[in-house]
Amino acid sequence: MALLALAFCWAHKTGEWKHQAVRPLKIKKHGRPEQSLFRYGLDYLTNSLLQGLQKMEERFRLLLLFLCPPERVMVSGQNPEIVALKI
Repeated sequence: MALLALAFCWAHKTGEWKHQAVRPLKIKKHGRPEQSLFRYGLDYLTNSLLQGLQKMEERFRLLLLFLCPPERVMVSGQNPEIVALKI
């Protein structure tokens, strides 16, 4: 059960980070986002982990998202490949 809780938190934090730093979710006509933050992060984690995390930056970013609050992990400019940590 604890492992599921960790996975849920990791996916939700990743969704928050991606919504803030990479690309915000679109709001539909009825006022709700197109996906939940959990689903947004879960899709990102699933794609990253299944593709084998080929780039070192990707591995580092996922580790930072697991350990740090999402508002401290930022993307430099418009390039999601560069990761920085706000202090």
